[in-house]
Amino acid sequence: MSTINNDSGTVIFDNFSQMSTAMKGENTTNGWDVVCSYDLTKLNELLSEKYKQGKLVADIPGVVIWDWVLDFGGLNMTTYDFKLSEPVLNFNLDGRATLNMPISKISSTNQGVVVSKVGAVDTPAKYKSETWYSVSNGEYTELTDQSKIAIGDCAMYENDWYKITSIKSPEPGPSVTGTHSLVGSIPISAILGDNQIYNKGTIVVFKESAPTSQAHIVLHFSNKASNPATFAISPKLDSNFNKEAQLLNSITNFFSNSVNDIDYALNSIAPTPSPTGETMITPKSFVFNTVTTGNNTGVLSTYIATTQNKGVGQTNPSFTVAGKRSSPIPKGNTASMIFSQSFIQNIFLTSQLQKSLTDCSVTFTNLDSGIQANIHASNINIAINIPKTETGSQSFPGSGSCSSYSTSYLKVNNDVLSSNDYPITMILTGDQISLEWSIQQAGFNYETGSDMTTICPFYSHTSDINWSTDSGHKVTIDIKSNPNSPSKIILDSSDNIDINPKLSFEESTYSATVSPKPAHKDCWDKFWTGDAANEIHQALQAALGNFAPKISLSFAGINYFATTNILFPGGNIFDVDVNSGLQVPRDMVLLGNIDKSAN
Repeated sequence: MSTINNDSGTVIFDNFSQMSTAMKGENTTNGWDVVCSYDLTKLNELLSEKYKQGKLVADIPGVVIWDWVLDFGGLNMTTYDFKLSEPVLNFNLDGRATLNMPISKISSTNQGVVVSKVGAVDTPAKYKSETWYSVSNGEYTELTDQSKIAIGDCAMYENDWYKITSIKSPEPGPSVTGTHSLVGSIPISAILGDNQIYNKGTIVVFKESAPTSQAHIVLHFSNKASNPATFAISPKLDSNFNKEAQLLNSITNFFSNSVNDIDYALNSIAPTPSPTGETMITPKSFVFNTVTTGNNTGVLSTYIATTQNKGVGQTNPSFTVAGKRSSPIPKGNTASMIFSQSFIQNIFLTSQLQKSLTDCSVTFTNLDSGIQANIHASNINIAINIPKTETGSQSFPGSGSCSSYSTSYLKVNNDVLSSNDYPITMILTGDQISLEWSIQQAGFNYETGSDMTTICPFYSHTSDINWSTDSGHKVTIDIKSNPNSPSKIILDSSDNIDINPKLSFEESTYSATVSPKPAHKDCWDKFWTGDAANEIHQALQAALGNFAPKISLSFAGINYFATTNILFPGGNIFDVDVNSGLQVPRDMVLLGNIDKSAN
């Protein structure tokens, strides 16, 4: 049974088969060509690796808070240093992420600063209150680092200038160890090479003028306008740490100004075509979405339109099955790829079939469950040749010592049936694939005839056969690939993603039947006209092994996953689970795992 997480309301499937069954008849890509989904647990492992490599924030040094106590002729500067442990990421439903950064230690120093009032500020609007400026030749320049003060620097306070006259030695301040966390609510955004920011629900389009540009889906700390990052310390600091609001504002400025968003990239997409392989997938545009599955778990999904199929779908897509928000990754896996039915039909199957068969065209029949390809190939024909075949004899009473009997015959001369008229059908549904050729209600041009043989004691004579042509017998021929068709779809993941097995019509790998079997005529009718219908049926059934053509279909891989199209910075992270195979409930689904060894 599937599990509904009580915290998030998201359906989590227990296994691949269960998820595939639920997806039958559902457009799970929301109109996009490809959906790449990664599990939050593995993304957190990758963030942990990047933290250990020194690529993520481990220290927030020199966070300065000023306490203005001018009644006593001076003020106090408190400098905080934060030591942060490995971060833990969680997704929200509003396009934001919660980044929990355990604080291993907060230390602080206090330093007294003596100031004197030097006069009113001429134009207060030009300056920031409680902000330090260096002064040279009457010009005031804001200090980049507010902790790097010197005697003679000035600050505006209540529209008056105050100048530093002396700076006392620093003294240790309050500290705390291992009891708090810095919790950030961070917008998830896409950043393209042109530095434009795309938030959740915005389609990112790669520009043809910049074919090598790369987009990153990141924790966007530097978004200062419409969707800023916010921070809190949990639990709240005690009264020894005053002015917490100022402290958090300084921390926000640190992440906004000092942290490279790319270091916190969750995914990267490049519009570079695959360098090898049969089926190229080149991203043209994309949009992303997150879903929380509760208990600090979730999924990041990237919905991609390709230049090949241009499947641009909904701006706020979600993996919804039977009207319920669901996880596109079942238990036991950490990643999935979903290819839309349209993409598989138009881009993958059409090109692969046309490579396997000469002069081939492909049409598709809309199925709620799976994919049906109708293969038309002018050079795939059934040429039915049934040589003169004896179908029965009838004895007659003779005169005197002579006797007579009549022999009836049947033959079919090169009656050609083409797959242009009767298409070969390939069906992918669930984890099964089948190849069938059903030639329905085909009328055969056949000839029947008979001769008369008279045998006497001293001679015998056989008359010429009197042939007549008819085409009234119609039958259905059903040919199926492999004795156990349909067969399970198998994956081979050496370099490309290959769909096997190789399908073929060979004498040892197909079964064929002719139907319906006609009813016998009554004895009197049969006596006069013969049972030609049954004779044709029997002859066709016996001859099937001779006239069925030899057809072989094979599929090259979708070479997409060993390239840099979809990756965590530094390497490919989708490793196909060949043991799970693939499923085609309507769209085509591949499962995999995130391969952090590539980073």
